[in-house]
Amino acid sequence: MLRGKPYLRVLLGLLLWSTSSLAQSPSPSPSPKNNPDSSIPSQFFIAADHLFFSADDGLHGRELWMCDSSGAASLAADCEPGPGSSGPRILGAMGGWLFFTPEKSTNGSDLWVWDPGKHESRIVRNVNPGRSVYRPAFLGQGNGRCYFTVDPTGKGSRALWTIVPEKDACKRVEGCPNSVPSNSAAFLPDGALVFATDYALWRADGDRAQLIKDINTDENGADRIDNIRRVGGKVVFTAYDSSHGSELWVTDGTAGETHILKDIRPGPRGSNIIQAFSADEALFFQADDGTHGIELWCTDATEAGTRLVKDIQPGNGSSDPHYFAKAGSSCYFAADDGTHGIELWKTDGTEASTVMVADLFPGIQGSGPWSLAGFHESLYFCAKSPSYGEEVFMTRGTADSTVVLKDVSPGPEDSGPGNLAVLGDVLFFSATDSHYGEELWMSLGSPDTTRLATDIRVGGARVNPSSSPRGLAAMGNTLVFVATDREHGDELWRSDGTPEGTRNVCDLVPGPGDSSPQELTVVGTRIFFSARVNGTARELWVSDGNPDGAHVVGDPTSEPRISNPRNLLAYHSSLYFISDKDGTRGQLWRCTEDGAQITPALDSVAAADIAYSFSPFELRGGLYCFSSTADEDLTLWRLPEANLTAPVRLPFSIPKAQSILPNVASIALASRDADSAAPDPATASAIAGLIGAPGGAEHSIQPATIGNMTYFCARTRETGAELWKTDGTTENTALVIDAFAGPASSSPALLTPVGDFLFFVSEHPREGRVLWRTRGTAETTEFVRPLDLRTGMRTGGLAISDLVFVPPDTLVASAPNPTSTPIEDRELQVITHLKEEGVLNSCRQINTNGGSFPRFLTRVNNAVYFAANDGIHGEELWILDPDSAAPRLVKDILTGAPPERASGK
Repeated sequence: MLRGKPYLRVLLGLLLWSTSSLAQSPSPSPSPKNNPDSSIPSQFFIAADHLFFSADDGLHGRELWMCDSSGAASLAADCEPGPGSSGPRILGAMGGWLFFTPEKSTNGSDLWVWDPGKHESRIVRNVNPGRSVYRPAFLGQGNGRCYFTVDPTGKGSRALWTIVPEKDACKRVEGCPNSVPSNSAAFLPDGALVFATDYALWRADGDRAQLIKDINTDENGADRIDNIRRVGGKVVFTAYDSSHGSELWVTDGTAGETHILKDIRPGPRGSNIIQAFSADEALFFQADDGTHGIELWCTDATEAGTRLVKDIQPGNGSSDPHYFAKAGSSCYFAADDGTHGIELWKTDGTEASTVMVADLFPGIQGSGPWSLAGFHESLYFCAKSPSYGEEVFMTRGTADSTVVLKDVSPGPEDSGPGNLAVLGDVLFFSATDSHYGEELWMSLGSPDTTRLATDIRVGGARVNPSSSPRGLAAMGNTLVFVATDREHGDELWRSDGTPEGTRNVCDLVPGPGDSSPQELTVVGTRIFFSARVNGTARELWVSDGNPDGAHVVGDPTSEPRISNPRNLLAYHSSLYFISDKDGTRGQLWRCTEDGAQITPALDSVAAADIAYSFSPFELRGGLYCFSSTADEDLTLWRLPEANLTAPVRLPFSIPKAQSILPNVASIALASRDADSAAPDPATASAIAGLIGAPGGAEHSIQPATIGNMTYFCARTRETGAELWKTDGTTENTALVIDAFAGPASSSPALLTPVGDFLFFVSEHPREGRVLWRTRGTAETTEFVRPLDLRTGMRTGGLAISDLVFVPPDTLVASAPNPTSTPIEDRELQVITHLKEEGVLNSCRQINTNGGSFPRFLTRVNNAVYFAANDGIHGEELWILDPDSAAPRLVKDILTGAPPERASGK
């Protein structure tokens, strides 16, 4: 990795950028283990409880991907359908709204947004209507709006725009000069944006801008205004004037209080300030005062508080401090003291506290730390050492606490890590090993919890074309799913487990085009799903499973029809879903089983103050949903089973400012008045803590009920995300076990009842993400280490990613093959004797040259369907029959070379 002067880092960055396109289309490898295909994830960005990044899975080209805290990755936007790459560039985010631009051509492309409410990406159409938006640049967000600069003509002149994404409101900022450079910006405490046009400082309040001050009027080849940062209640920046050169300035947003902060290097030469980093109420930066070389400085936005922190490389040599990050009470950075090379340093702003943390690579070469990220009071960073090569390290600020997080590529070989990003309780990063290539890794902050998150570009995917079955759902005795073939494109399929009975159900976009069905949901004898046809918005469809039995839900003659249906839920004989209709966004609807009638689920009286509805969910026999008001407070409703009674507003609300997943006990107590009688168990207390506000990871984990007790995942500050239980009363709502002691999370998922046992998957402090079972108490909760029938040895904890129960006494899972090298090769596991002490495990290996990576395990009667890659047919549909010891391929749906396909997306 790069070490040395800033201009060398820039040069190497340009070289890496220029070669990145070559990595997007590598030749297929006949041996993925020896020459693995890599997705090469990059541009990590956290928004809407997800990690977003750019990656190439070998099928869609380089596109935008997203990953939740469990490590499950999915395609967020395929802006260039097919194998071509759009090369997305992530710009920034406001709340959960992610802004990005696909670089489809040398002329740039449109501004796109990922909508957290709809969980889909779209073009922001009302920026420069009818024409492309050239190379948009994100300046920041404040007071509920975002600011962008775009080039409306493609000739280099940039205009400033403001966007309120929730309202789809875009407007060009008035009073602004014709060209606004896409450099840094900052916000004043009142929400005004401070930005620059080369040599003048401006402010924007809403959709109007005004000049603050012209700083350099002669523009004599001088440095432009840059490094704009907020410090306390002021904004500091670097600017040039003929008397002082380029120095640090300060403003409060008015002309009278805009002035040079300190002349660090007296005279017109300037102090060459770069690498500015905000930490609490201070700004750290590197500057050259003409005496000490390029060293570490800080400021609190006052002249007296602008000072040299420490002359790290004594004399006129330069330590070149760079790559700043905050962790705990310290600011960390990389620097060269002239003796140890570039190593990790820390400071709290005083000279005495500015010290080298550890000498990881003894000698003048140095470890060259990069990609620093604060996480759980510790700092995580990439560096090189003689023993481990280039890997991710962790430290608490001392040499003794500085250790390698995981030796991904064992020994002195490099894993080439980078892109460190923190999502909740999970640290993500990219790294390379000899089997998977460069892929996405994750960690809970310790070596034992560090593992591959997902292999986005599976080695065999490019060698063998795949139909990629997904969305598997049981409809009576039939499996319904989505798959791709040469004739129909990406459409709806069904299977009875035989090749002859596996066929396309409906080709909504005739020919090889895609309708891309999503959210398959069975109601009675019909299946509902969303699909996109003829380039329109997604609509709600229903099918009875026969070739001519699919149609759009609702009256096809009425306009507008239901659009962008999402969060589909079957409840009794009806379908509930969130959709847009008649000018409303994000409202809850109810549909009859035959798809003939659609009505609002919340009547007009109850919905009068509702601005937006969120995911409906079923719990302990009742149907609930959240809604938000115009003030964005969240309210919980209980819905009637039919339209005969009105919805009930429950005494349970979450103000906008409250945590996404509040303390369980505080929710239960807040759900009733202190002087009132105990509430009905079917109202607020019945769901106390089982649900969090939409958007939390725990909200999407399905609770499980055994007898009168419901088990669920909830998060508190004291315990993190752990397993809880309730019988519907406040008194009996309790933590089962704090499996990962303290505020760290074990994050239980895949809750699966088996008799009086609950099996689930969660993090173990030493074993990683493994299988557990419980009878509802801490004493009966144990980590399951099954006996391998082939070896007679106790296996590891089985890091399970899919889990399904097959009566009377079998679990079928996707987990690492314990006899494979590397052990991350996932195969189908059959776990039996669940109610006994000696749980048995039998691996059903499908791919003998590497893992088949079974996923989407779905039970139909007593058979389990799933998608897997045997290394010969690509990822196709498989079945595990109860009467057969070995899984079998149902049908090779997509054979031969992938066709060039049109798209209905």
